[in-house]
Amino acid sequence: MQTSWQYTGYVVLRPVTSNVRALYNEVAFASQKIRGEHLAVDRKPIPALPHEWGDFLTCVLLHMLLPLLPLLMEAWQLGSPTEPTCAITAAMYAFGIGLSSRNKSMLGLCIIIGAIFSVVFGVVSATAATAVAQAAPATGVSSSPASIPATVATQISHVRAAALVSIGMVFLIHAMERYNKHVVDCIPFWELGKSEG
Repeated sequence: MQTSWQYTGYVVLRPVTSNVRALYNEVAFASQKIRGEHLAVDRKPIPALPHEWGDFLTCVLLHMLLPLLPLLMEAWQLGSPTEPTCAITAAMYAFGIGLSSRNKSMLGLCIIIGAIFSVVFGVVSATAATAVAQAAPATGVSSSPASIPATVATQISHVRAAALVSIGMVFLIHAMERYNKHVVDCIPFWELGKSEG
């Protein structure tokens, strides 16, 4: 194979071989270099979020925060969510997150939390309904949750705090589990567009 030096129109001289394929590759490389130098000087793509982090953040937004939207909307409309809403949200959130967990101890903890707040929801709802019904004929109070007498409100005031703490605890534990699943183990959150077959 003979190699000769040929002037390519640049300052740099390149060896050109007698092989046609190698000559074609040299010309293609030179034309790419010319286009790259004239059209895109230092043009680099914007770095994208790694797929693992995208899966983790999508999971946090869709799987862990979206179920809390009714609680957040009530807090936005009323100033703070009511005790029955906090209790039922804590119960359903714990059940939902526990059932999607791969960890058996997390599942057990979430079932216990869900069962406790299901009972609390029943007690709080019955207490509030009874208090409103007893106060309505005497005082003309409406039947909205905001009209619960102060004595009942102080009896159940810790329900909201306990529910929000348990939601936060379940959220943090499950977020750590999902971090390990999506970022460390690289398991995708959803494989959209892929069909099994």
